Amino acid sequence: MHVTTYFVIGAIIVLIIALFRSEHKFEFLKAAILFIV
Repeated sequence: MHVTTYFVIGAIIVLIIALFRSEHKFEFLKAAILFIV
């Protein structure tokens, strides 16, 4: 597997955990989408 694949998987896991803990879910999603793109 490529390094980018591990990075994407790790990012998704972190985002899921952060979404459960964050109260500003929409802002976090926007930042996540911009970060990925």
